[in-house]
Amino acid sequence: MFTVFIVEDEQLIREGMLKLVEWHQLGFEVIGQAADGELAWPMIQDLQPDIVITDIRMPFMDGLSLSRIIKQHYPNTKIIILSGYDEFEYAQKAINIGVEHYVLKPITKAQLTELLVKIREEKLKMVEREASLALLQQEAFNQKRRVFFEELMTGSKEVFSLLEQANHLQLDVLKDHYKLVLIMIQPKDPGVLAGFSWTIIERIRQEMIEALTLIPNLFEYKSSSELTVFLLAANEEIQARSFEAEFKILSFFEQEYDDLVFLIATTNSFDRLSEVSEYYNIGRNRLLEQWWRIKSQQISYSYNPPRINSVLKIEKPTKDVGLAQAVLVDETKVSGQGDTRAGGETDLDYLSFENIPLEWTDSKVLSEFLLEGRLEEIPAFIERILKDVSETQWQSRAFVQYMFLSTYMALQVFIQALDHTLDDALEQSIKLPLAFEHEPSKELLVTYLKEALKDALVARHQHRKSRYYDVIQEASAYIYQHYGEVDLRLSDIANSVNISPAHFTTIFSQETGKTVTEFMTEVRMGQARILLRTTNQTHYEIALAVGYRDVSYFSRLFKRYHNVSPGNYRKGVI
Repeated sequence: MFTVFIVEDEQLIREGMLKLVEWHQLGFEVIGQAADGELAWPMIQDLQPDIVITDIRMPFMDGLSLSRIIKQHYPNTKIIILSGYDEFEYAQKAINIGVEHYVLKPITKAQLTELLVKIREEKLKMVEREASLALLQQEAFNQKRRVFFEELMTGSKEVFSLLEQANHLQLDVLKDHYKLVLIMIQPKDPGVLAGFSWTIIERIRQEMIEALTLIPNLFEYKSSSELTVFLLAANEEIQARSFEAEFKILSFFEQEYDDLVFLIATTNSFDRLSEVSEYYNIGRNRLLEQWWRIKSQQISYSYNPPRINSVLKIEKPTKDVGLAQAVLVDETKVSGQGDTRAGGETDLDYLSFENIPLEWTDSKVLSEFLLEGRLEEIPAFIERILKDVSETQWQSRAFVQYMFLSTYMALQVFIQALDHTLDDALEQSIKLPLAFEHEPSKELLVTYLKEALKDALVARHQHRKSRYYDVIQEASAYIYQHYGEVDLRLSDIANSVNISPAHFTTIFSQETGKTVTEFMTEVRMGQARILLRTTNQTHYEIALAVGYRDVSYFSRLFKRYHNVSPGNYRKGVI
């Protein structure tokens, strides 16, 4: 709704204009009126209307003088000047002021309606342009902010340059004390429901950021899909702020999340901004090593809501003890595993987890290539993800095993989304080589990557080449868009892809290995899991949100599908 102010010295004409058109139906609201420019100007300053309709000849302050002062202060305000004088001089003056619309009186209903519609379209386009410009400016700011924190965390720029950037971005990071809190959240296992786990992870992350960034001088940095870092910059109140941040973070993990793995680390406070990168690297390595040990089943993981005493404490190793050895000794004490030998070496071999490349900490890097990459791009992709691996890391058996296992898990998630008839053959082709466990090497990894990626992309191509691939994709998208409709029918889905229900049922089962009902139930049950874990909605509200009117039927179906009732699932009783 756009606002209008009318300035006219004859009261009968003002009242007539109010009745001349259906203002609200056209998208306008008349919010004020005045008899001359002198009376109108203070009201216009207060109301700031989108459009001013003014007579040209008025006592005290005429329409041209009023238009001139309006354009000086509010250049985006649209002005319509009404004149009873058909003289070029007035029109020319109005144009010079910046008035776009000059109309002779008496104006008819049709003329005013046409003019208002034209101005409405002009204003809508202006609003869209301003919104697009604001969005672009915000995206540019967000990108600059991300680059700043990336350079701060990686130590790729001098502190002086970073402080200049911070000043430009209005980030108050120059303080007496600093502290980092790192949170890693991962799906516990790959599988058909991993996508739902990522949805929950992103929701937790966003809610956590919204809550924590209310704390003064606490800054967020998304290091990868799994890792989020908070930088606290403060003066004497560093400990109080730190406790507040840790308490808020832990509160997000109060409920049971049996599908996810949470790892939280916090550094001790330090005094220099230049030390951020060192502490970030230590904390990141610590979490990666812990995650590696869980993935490789060297330690078991069962969810317990984290408490202050369960958060990993990160300190700088002394000059006499290397980073890897310091972390290793601490982890060995905690888990009771590993046989520490002379010189700090152990069977677990954690030596080259320091400075692990981003491509091996963000699981979506490989996933995105599997979805969009081409066969001819495989060599370049492998070269890119291996280029930052150091010679020291290639000497680490554990690190190379970590890369093998990360690749295998991403491939598993990918192939489970493909046609079921391909699973057995492709599962065999991506199996880890026997030598990966005892004799992992760069050569063996490169060979495995080339063959496994090639087989996966070929399988993806064959799957998409299917006669009905586009149909299934469109139908699946339709189900994801409409699963919350309680009256969603098979015929609705079939009609969305212009195929008869009977034929659609047959091809859907052939292409996916599931019936339409089974797929729709899988989608609804997956979304129900998310709502149970991330909202306070009642079971009835959740049932309705995922397409079931009968909450009892929803509960029975959920229990049959997940082997646990909605209530117990929400409580984490598995």
